[in-house]
Amino acid sequence: MTDLADFLKKEQDDWSERDVDELINNVLHNKKEWKQVEFKTGLSDVGETISSFSLSGDGLILIGLTDGAKKVGVGRTTRQSVMNYASSCMEPFPTNLEVFEVPIEQNKNKLLVVRVLKGAVPSASKGVYYRRTGEGDSRLSIPEAQKLIAEFQEFDYSKKQFRTALFQNVFDENRYKEFVQLYQKRKGVEVKLEPEIFLERICTVIDEHEGKKFFNAAGVLLFSNKPQYFVPQSKIRCIKYNGRDITSDIIDEKEVEGNLIEMIESAFNFVKTNIRKSGKVVGTRTEYEYEYPDITFRESIINAVSHRNYLQQSLEAQVFIFDNRIEIISPGVFPKKSLQNNIPLNPAPRNPLIADLLQSCEYGDKIGSGVKKILSAMKSMNRKPPTFNDEDRRAKVILWGENALVDDLLSKYDLSKNQVKAMEIVLSQGFIQTGQFAELVKSSRPTARDELDQLVRLKILIKKGAGRSSKYVLIKKLESSI
Repeated sequence: MTDLADFLKKEQDDWSERDVDELINNVLHNKKEWKQVEFKTGLSDVGETISSFSLSGDGLILIGLTDGAKKVGVGRTTRQSVMNYASSCMEPFPTNLEVFEVPIEQNKNKLLVVRVLKGAVPSASKGVYYRRTGEGDSRLSIPEAQKLIAEFQEFDYSKKQFRTALFQNVFDENRYKEFVQLYQKRKGVEVKLEPEIFLERICTVIDEHEGKKFFNAAGVLLFSNKPQYFVPQSKIRCIKYNGRDITSDIIDEKEVEGNLIEMIESAFNFVKTNIRKSGKVVGTRTEYEYEYPDITFRESIINAVSHRNYLQQSLEAQVFIFDNRIEIISPGVFPKKSLQNNIPLNPAPRNPLIADLLQSCEYGDKIGSGVKKILSAMKSMNRKPPTFNDEDRRAKVILWGENALVDDLLSKYDLSKNQVKAMEIVLSQGFIQTGQFAELVKSSRPTARDELDQLVRLKILIKKGAGRSSKYVLIKKLESSI
């Protein structure tokens, strides 16, 4: 039986009427276990359930069903209708909201499947917060709502108000258009609201009682014409060193400014320009493979600007590239409750609104998934696992390069220069052969074999096969450590 987690992963092209039938059947047979699924005939009360799921956990809403779960369809109601409804009554706008259309074969109509992922910032429906209970959507009392708001605002710098950042003076239309274009692509909907109204809906513009509208921190960092004027600590310092520590000569450096999206892209391009790559000719083209997978430093940079502590005003995010590693450093520490074996797999976002807005335009993913992608990508390239630490009030992610394990071996064993080259080949392609090694170091086959056999005696490599087809591969104990 498909479980709720599997249904929540489905995108537009994955949904079919058969999936809807299975989901309905699961709910009818076990309402307690499937309480995170709600049936609706139309849009009435949908906002309450969206609010519940944004606070209590991921859920699905099926629109177009009778009370008896009969499929009647939604008529002319569309995906855009749901988004417009949410925009009109939800505060803040639930950026983790997706709507999928599923055709009904029998009556040529359609159902709508609304997916709501728990937001870093919960949403209220018509000014009221709800939570999910066994009986459905339960309204929070005023004290409960006040406590909830206080908890999120305590950590959320993105809602800091900048009363001098008046919308009419600092609004940047080009940055707004870029965000909306990405947002529409990610959400599959069209934004028809005027910029000022839309930015109010997503909680980046505040309407003061005197009629003046101004940006908060999230608005300044995404939609203003001078983000660093208001938040000077939001810069990213990028440096490429010719060596393995900060005393080495600097080859390239850049102080990255702009809005959050521009800074992420600029820092990403700086890294890609300054890391090693190897090329191979495929047909008439040259294809390049970079020392680090794109997703590893991209996700790390996104996390650095999304979750940094902006209250540490004397510190800026940093990206350092050394010969054997990349360090991405951001002010602040990893929340202790997020750590599993010193890896931040379930981080609580420090700036929920910024994180949600970046996720809504494809910069970042559901909380915690970015770190898992980094771990998986590094493992797929036989890299030493990334290191996470937070010394001196700074969260640091270290991505180790292709020579990092060789460095570890050098610290434990007295390897020759030729053996170091052999290990680099093993880590790059997974094995080395005697003939290949002899050619690489320009020695005889017997000499090359002796040096490889010494690595076997040191229990670093193991020999597989016999004769000229034999290969030397990394011993399993060491392989499991990278």
